Amino acid sequence: MPRTLPCCVDVPREGPLVRYGLEELLRGLGLAPEWVGRGDARVLLATDPAGADGLALRVTPQALADLATPRVPALDALGWLAVDGERWPVPVGPPGDATLGDAVAGAAWWLAGLQERAIGARDAHGRVAFASSLQSRLDGPGGATRPAADAVRRALAHALRAPGVEAAPLGWG
Repeated sequence: MPRTLPCCVDVPREGPLVRYGLEELLRGLGLAPEWVGRGDARVLLATDPAGADGLALRVTPQALADLATPRVPALDALGWLAVDGERWPVPVGPPGDATLGDAVAGAAWWLAGLQERAIGARDAHGRVAFASSLQSRLDGPGGATRPAADAVRRALAHALRAPGVEAAPLGWG
């Protein structure tokens, strides 16, 4: 049974997607969100997380807009999150250095299949061609063989240690 962690996602419109991203990232750390109000949260994702006790993560308005209208971003429009000495792509939010909050929203983008919704072309069996994907244009981290959501999970685990939350990635084997 996973340990519960009081969490709050306080963003307009796209809150359910951001909650989904956080929930799935926490699941891989042996944690489950207990959805509480802003004042009771140990993890807060918000467009303005000021005054939060615990881990406060900012989600930019652009990341929320990108979730609302899925698109496959150009490489020069990606945000980037530094994790364990590598730069990982964040497909939502402004280009450049990404906030961890935007990376959580980006994990929702990857995990909920928003890329597939944004790509209209399908083969005879309804599948999206790999050549149409963002991964096909990435070399290294976030490319075809290493999922960006796992890197975001590692960054979240590290950030959770600051407010005293022990989170260790689960072994999937």
